[in-house]
Amino acid sequence: MTKFARWLSFLIGFLFLCANASYALSVTKTPISSANCTNVTGFGTKAWSRPDRAFSQNNSSATRSLGTGGTVTSNYLKCVNYGFAIPTGAVINGLTISVLRKTSSTSSARVVKDAAVYAVKGGVIGGSNLKTTTAYTTTLTLEAHGGASSLWGQTWTAADINAATFGAAFAAIQTAGTRSATASVDVISITVDYASDTTPPTVLSVNRANTSPTGVATVSWDVTFSEAVTGVDASDFSLVQTGGVSGAGSISVVPVSATNYTVTASSGSGSGTLACKPARSNTTASHQP
Repeated sequence: MTKFARWLSFLIGFLFLCANASYALSVTKTPISSANCTNVTGFGTKAWSRPDRAFSQNNSSATRSLGTGGTVTSNYLKCVNYGFAIPTGAVINGLTISVLRKTSSTSSARVVKDAAVYAVKGGVIGGSNLKTTTAYTTTLTLEAHGGASSLWGQTWTAADINAATFGAAFAAIQTAGTRSATASVDVISITVDYASDTTPPTVLSVNRANTSPTGVATVSWDVTFSEAVTGVDASDFSLVQTGGVSGAGSISVVPVSATNYTVTASSGSGSGTLACKPARSNTTASHQP
């Protein structure tokens, strides 16, 4: 028989039915370097001494003597550049900002508490003030603010979290007393709770790379996915021969890029129609990590 096959695009839209589960993950980090923790004015009246010491837990603290004569508040102690590497497409579920802090005295004449705790997005202090009302003790104590489902009154993407301008801002207040108390902060850490991307990738387009009809020995399709994928191979496809076409096969898959693949098959012999469709039960492709 004369080899003369009419080539069609996929019979149905290709859809990866991934078995990816939703993974809840939690990552905690501190600022990358001491240069990432600074005093910021615009809130309170007392500047922090050695704010650079708040970047790691090492019993070396940023301090501020708050003074006497009524309510006295510190400036912001702002830390950024935590070095997160949250995967693109991840869903941010919540942020926990933890402050390891203490006061020099717990007498009734020297009561120190949080004045403000904010998340920093794009370098800007904003969103919800999630300070607690816990009075500080003379022992360094880690106080958590926010939580695994708290977004601090803002919306977040992985890019926001990974940016060098992401972080936290903290301020302390002496709420009462006739004697000066000193607030100390050893480190400000941030925990990010997030879920992996669970939306399966889909095919945006399937285009023949050959004219139709054609009598060539092989024919190809250009396949474009909605996102970067891995694990695409010949087992993900099958051929449908109709009319007089027979003996078609030898499917191969070649990646062009993370989102583009070329699917090629031998044409067999005879005259009729040959189509390619996904072998759904064998699909193993998944999100590229």
